Amino acid sequence: MLERGPLLLVLYEPPAPVARLEELAAGQPRFAAAGLRVVAVKLGDGSDEAAPAVVVLSRKVDKSLALFRTPGSSESELMLDRSGNVRLR
Repeated sequence: MLERGPLLLVLYEPPAPVARLEELAAGQPRFAAAGLRVVAVKLGDGSDEAAPAVVVLSRKVDKSLALFRTPGSSESELMLDRSGNVRLR
């Protein structure tokens, strides 16, 4: 996915930040035109029917990505470049 361009990785713990996910979904055509992909990833246990277009990961990957969470927040966003480096947090 990164070979096509930068990626906005949205990490969250349930409950889903529905307003933010809707905002990102509405902006998807503009993001795609600019070469930006957006991926929302649910971290931790728990069901989350409020966010159907979300990636669910294995427990091992989940724990690794959780290291990038913003302290004190249930949601974090990371901008990754084509090399997989975190450029913005």
